[in-house]
Amino acid sequence: MALKEIGYELREAYLGRLDGAVFVNGVAIPFFDVFVPNVIPDWFVVITDSYYADDSLKCGYGGDVHTTMDIVTRFRVGEGTSKIAELISGQIKGLLVPNTLVLPNFNIMNTINVMDKKINEETNTGRIIRKILTFKHTIQQLN
Repeated sequence: MALKEIGYELREAYLGRLDGAVFVNGVAIPFFDVFVPNVIPDWFVVITDSYYADDSLKCGYGGDVHTTMDIVTRFRVGEGTSKIAELISGQIKGLLVPNTLVLPNFNIMNTINVMDKKINEETNTGRIIRKILTFKHTIQQLN
């Protein structure tokens, strides 16, 4: 027996915890799982990736799971700053660290933010300011 697949269950826990809980200027920021629909607001978050390293022992199954999300803020040419992305990032960190996720088949023993990277993109049609967050969860399989 090996560690059960946790990716989908963890992403669903992220969406359940974050979607409808992060606001900027009174507007809820939408969260998406892997793919973004064609029509989207200028500010949104997408859970882009999840991977784990099995660290199981004879006495139990567990390991480290990393989940990455991409905060995207779009503006017209010459407008916008990183402030909105940073406000969203701060709220996400406050909702996830220390661990607040509940999974039926796993115990999350620890959650830390292991990467926080800003990416600025300027084109002739607009400005996109992104912030990439990666969280590491130390997990233990319950059954």
